[in-house]
Amino acid sequence: MKIAIINRHKKDTYGGSEVQCDIIARQLENFGHEIIYLAIEGKRKYSNTYKTVSVNSSGDIVEACRHEQPDIIYWRYNKNHFLKTTWQLSELSIPIVFAVSHINDIKRWKTAVLEEHKNFFKKLVIYLATGINHWWNHLGFRYVSGVVVNNEQFLKSVSNPSKIHIQSSVENHLKSFSWKKPYIVWVSSLKPAKRPEVCIDVAKALKEKGIDVLMIGPIQKSGFENFKHSIENFKNLHYLGAKPNKVVNGAIYESICLIHTGKPEGFPNVFMQAWQYGKPVVSLEYDPDQLLESKGLGLVSNDDLNTFNTNIKRIIDNKKLRNKLSASAKSYSDKYLSPERNSKKLEDFFLQIIDNYDQS
Repeated sequence: MKIAIINRHKKDTYGGSEVQCDIIARQLENFGHEIIYLAIEGKRKYSNTYKTVSVNSSGDIVEACRHEQPDIIYWRYNKNHFLKTTWQLSELSIPIVFAVSHINDIKRWKTAVLEEHKNFFKKLVIYLATGINHWWNHLGFRYVSGVVVNNEQFLKSVSNPSKIHIQSSVENHLKSFSWKKPYIVWVSSLKPAKRPEVCIDVAKALKEKGIDVLMIGPIQKSGFENFKHSIENFKNLHYLGAKPNKVVNGAIYESICLIHTGKPEGFPNVFMQAWQYGKPVVSLEYDPDQLLESKGLGLVSNDDLNTFNTNIKRIIDNKKLRNKLSASAKSYSDKYLSPERNSKKLEDFFLQIIDNYDQS
């Protein structure tokens, strides 16, 4: 097969879907397929073994596909410019597979998570503009031949009959990391939906335990530009900024556990990064596919801050519980999160979609 992958590239912006697309591209290439990665707003020179083409608009995407003539298109760019692009791509008679990366991908109306400092009028305008644009682009699903979800619960919300749950994958690339005190780690982007400010309350709760809270991730919203300055008085709370994935893995590997404060999304890569090293996840709210509870991979706190802090203390203080969750996390990662395993499932789904498309 000749497969076109459409998304931003991890060399340009480091996010979970970009990491997954790079894993998929390399694995499918290893299986003998030809990969054309259409990197949205690509700005770098790419050293990948697979072909990477920078594109900046719907027209660029269509022209690249017209030139390359892939057998199938794998879209993992949420619903950005989705309707216009898929409508134009439909004229090329190439099946499109949409990969769900976030719960908003399957919602007709998206509710924006807004920064508190914006006034009411600005919030209202953003809310309406975001929702209407999201609803409009949702119509692009009429041109989609198949849908892949990384969270099994999402399947029931997908109307396309050709749909499949394929788990995301994780790779063990690690750089040594050291810290002077025992610590728990938070890894995410600093923006409203991730609720980084909750870490302040966590640091307060752990003040007397001699445990540090390390925060790693880029600032994505202007309201958090002064975050590092605002936490200077908290001696056990440290914001380290954005770090390469190898350093993030090293920090997770040496941690007591990973904490997560984000609202529901897709399937956070950082959960898998923790599980591969046998680190439990303590989540404020989100438990994708109820894996934390049902598989014993961590603790979930039902969006209650007191419960969240209590659960973190349980992991710190109860070595028996921590070891039990650790063993379950490592076992789950080894069994289900292999790049080769999950890319093979995607390969089979692509072949099925192409076969169905040719017969229609």
